[in-house]
Amino acid sequence: MTDDDRKLLTEYCPSVEFLIGDGYGIYRRLSHKERAILILYALKEKMVESGDWEKFMLYAAESFNADKEMKNFTDWIINPDRCETVADWLRGIGGA
Repeated sequence: MTDDDRKLLTEYCPSVEFLIGDGYGIYRRLSHKERAILILYALKEKMVESGDWEKFMLYAAESFNADKEMKNFTDWIINPDRCETVADWLRGIGGA
């Protein structure tokens, strides 16, 4: 994830700020993948609250390639790389 991605995600969902950096407290002990899953969950909650979840899922489904990616969409969507997919989607809709 780039610094621009981190900034965009934090602007959209301020509650992920402590997870995107080095974390603090117990979050510091989490692996990159564990923190990414928490970030994705917080982003999902923000999208649901904002009415953006269905729009994002359509975007994500268009980005999913079963031949190239993992065969299972659920595994693909919770992959830590999806933080970048959310940032790309946010750029496409005009950001936070």
